[in-house]
Amino acid sequence: MPDVFNRITDLRKSHPNKLLCAFLNINSFRYKFCHIKEILQKNTIDLLFICETKLDDSFVDSQFLVDNYHFWRKDRTAHGGGVAAYLRSDLAGDRKPNLEFKVIETIGVEVVIENTKWFIA
Repeated sequence: MPDVFNRITDLRKSHPNKLLCAFLNINSFRYKFCHIKEILQKNTIDLLFICETKLDDSFVDSQFLVDNYHFWRKDRTAHGGGVAAYLRSDLAGDRKPNLEFKVIETIGVEVVIENTKWFIA
């Protein structure tokens, strides 16, 4: 399988000190987690948002943990919807559910970069 993330890898090399965020519509996370884990283990993406995870509470968080990353998720059902986020654990940041939209499926993460707080949803 060709590395579809060559461009992201090139961006990381060109901008090693910049926050690199990515968004992915995964269409069923449970079947594609191994690919996400592989991408994250390359340490090219600092913050990854994923939509259409299609998870419910029958899937435990431990199934989707990746070393050196924080993981948060907001499920809808196993048949549709759901969002998740990964943040590199060496970055100062945390999920802020109180700032997430109620009517739009979102997950919000606050990241501190050079003493400035950024909220990304």
